[in-house]
Amino acid sequence: MGTNYYAYADVCEHCGRGDIRNHIGKNSGGWTFSWHGGVWIMGEGLAMACTDWYEYLARPGVVIKHEYGDVVSLEKFRKMVESSADAARNHAREYPNGSWLDEHGCSFSGYEFS
Repeated sequence: MGTNYYAYADVCEHCGRGDIRNHIGKNSGGWTFSWHGGVWIMGEGLAMACTDWYEYLARPGVVIKHEYGDVVSLEKFRKMVESSADAARNHAREYPNGSWLDEHGCSFSGYEFS
C-alpha cells in the first residue's frame, strides 16, 4: 500500500483550496519514493530531477497534500522522501521502461501512475 502526494498551487489563504494540482509521486513501504517525472510544473519546465520538484515545492503559495487531504510541510515531506532513499526496492531499477534515476539517485517515472 502506498500514499500519493500532490502539490497544490495558488492556494487560497482563507479556504485552503488550490485550483492547480500536480502529482509529485508516491511513497510505498519497502520502496524508494517514486517521483512523477516529466510533469510540466507551472510554466517552469519539466520536472526531471528531485531538485526541480524541491525548488517548485518551496515556492510561496505551493502546498503539499497527501491523497487523504492532509497538508504536509516541505520539511516533513523531505524527511519522508530521504528516509526511503535506501529502501530495498526502486522503481527505476525494477521497471526501467519510462523510468530513470536522476543525478541524486532519485527514482522517477515518466508515466501516469497512482
